[in-house]
Amino acid sequence: MMKSLNTSAARDAVVFAFMLLLSSTPAAHSDTLAVTFSYSGVAFNGTANLTFGWEFTLNEDIQVTELGVFDANGDGMAAPHDIGLWSISNEVLLVTTSFLAGTVHPLDGDYRYIPIAPLNLTSGVTYAIAVQGFLPSNDAFPNSPTEITPAPQLSFGGRRLAIGANPALIFPNITGGSPENMAVNFKFAAEEPPGEVLVTSFNQGGLLVWTNTKAGVTCHVEWASSRTGTWHRSWGSLRDIAITNETAEALVPIFYRVVCTDE
Repeated sequence: MMKSLNTSAARDAVVFAFMLLLSSTPAAHSDTLAVTFSYSGVAFNGTANLTFGWEFTLNEDIQVTELGVFDANGDGMAAPHDIGLWSISNEVLLVTTSFLAGTVHPLDGDYRYIPIAPLNLTSGVTYAIAVQGFLPSNDAFPNSPTEITPAPQLSFGGRRLAIGANPALIFPNITGGSPENMAVNFKFAAEEPPGEVLVTSFNQGGLLVWTNTKAGVTCHVEWASSRTGTWHRSWGSLRDIAITNETAEALVPIFYRVVCTDE
């Protein structure tokens, strides 16, 4: 015989509000520019066969999506250029691509960019990005750049260059000196903070309403057996809730019962 102890009841709304966690998944954006700066005029490389650029150290993981080369007047490159990105500790070339002369590659600000297969770079590691082929007879680069401001995800480490016997792209092993050379740049994808979540109401029927300061994120309703317990995402319908505006809601199951059987 089966006995049903019908103890269906709603938990107190205030207690439940403390036990529910709204967690948001940040969205990745691929249009973040590595560095910005100011400059007055342009200059030409007075020495042939230089590979030059700059180094940076990451403050968090990023994914490089585009490499850029400076176009002095926005009217196209006078010559082709090879660009590369290295891990400095082992001098390994992680990615390289070639820019064609002219206006083949799209212009964004002062740089022309080429998309690359997403390249994952690691927080705490120092890298170098550099370009080859800026000769006295062709393309210019920013003259004595100032107010160099890196994105929060990275720290700018200063000039890098190499002097080669031929015009090939080589690892920029020389550090320091001035002025900084900003003939190269890159774009990357990074996770942006998902915004602040605030539970505004939770009624006896289980309707949970919250606000989020940023739209375009994904939220999850998590639960725990206590305020300090382990948080779980076992409610399938309350996971991956797409947020399209600042206010959202979800119906949370708050009724329970005990059903006993004797066999």
